[in-house]
Amino acid sequence: MVNDLATTAYMMINRRLEEFTLVSNRKDVFWYKNKRFTLKVTINHTQSKGDSEFYKVKGILIVEDRNKNQRKLSFCGNCSW
Repeated sequence: MVNDLATTAYMMINRRLEEFTLVSNRKDVFWYKNKRFTLKVTINHTQSKGDSEFYKVKGILIVEDRNKNQRKLSFCGNCSW
């Protein structure tokens, strides 16, 4: 799966919308950063039907603050472009 449009990510953390910028990626692992947090997105599974540009996606999000406190979350969703 190639994701050339993933340069920005958004996530609600402590009732605040955080905007992240892509730092790097290797295959299905994406690292994002902003002034307060780092975000690692690992895509474990994708499923599509035929040649569709629509994917079902499952993976893990790891959010870390400046004090090295981490929260690991599973996610599932849809991706299309």
